Amino acid sequence: MKTQNEAILELLRQQGEAGVTPALALSEVSCMRLAARIDEIRARHLRADEEIVNVGWRTPTGRHVARYVLRQREPVELSIWDEVLALVRAEVAAESPWCGTCNPKATS
Repeated sequence: MKTQNEAILELLRQQGEAGVTPALALSEVSCMRLAARIDEIRARHLRADEEIVNVGWRTPTGRHVARYVLRQREPVELSIWDEVLALVRAEVAAESPWCGTCNPKATS
C-alpha cells in the first residue's frame, strides 16, 4: 500500500506540465492537505535532479490556486565561492557543534 506522499509523487510524474492541483489530489489520492504533502515530498522523496514548482494562478476574484509541477532541476555551475563555502561547511560540520570560544577542547 502506498503512502499519500508516494501516490502524490507518482501523480506528479504522470501529470507532467499539467501539474497537480488540490482538487485533483483530493479526487485521485484523497489528500486534503496537498501543500503539506508537497513540503514533505520536497524534504524527503525527490531525486537530486528534481524539483517541485508551484505554477499556480490567480482567479478573477484574486484568490490563488496552487498547481504543482515536477520538473528536472537545471544544472548549476558552481562558482569558486560556492566551492569554498561547501568546503567551509564540511569542515565546520566535522568539528564540534560548539563555537571556538566556548569549546572546552579549544581551551585545553
